[in-house]
Amino acid sequence: MQDIKYCVYDIENYPNYFLIGFKFLDTKEVFQFEIREDRELTIYDKIKLEDILKEYHLVGFNNKSYDDNIIHSILNREVYNKPFTAKDIDNIANSIIKDKYYGKHYEYLRTVDLFKLVKDRQVRTKILCLSYGF
Repeated sequence: MQDIKYCVYDIENYPNYFLIGFKFLDTKEVFQFEIREDRELTIYDKIKLEDILKEYHLVGFNNKSYDDNIIHSILNREVYNKPFTAKDIDNIANSIIKDKYYGKHYEYLRTVDLFKLVKDRQVRTKILCLSYGF
């Protein structure tokens, strides 16, 4: 039986900036995808993201409601001959929030949401504070 490998991840986005960061718990390495005004998401980024998802289970905080939807949108973008910008992702994020498209479950995304596992508000706050030390 193969050991399950985990990585902690988080997404930050703004109209002119996007970041998804992973910390692999087995190697302690950190890997980031970054989109800025001078760098767009490439097909190579998408392939790397797919590779991470095949190898690792993702652990996040409130990710089922938001981050998983962003990852799903990135992976299922149909047009890759057009650059994928931070503004594109910000539009997706705004539509998730506006349309209350929270918590959709994607079977292929093996994610654990610490927010849903922990019911104590003080513990949730502590986890959130620890995540900034990511």
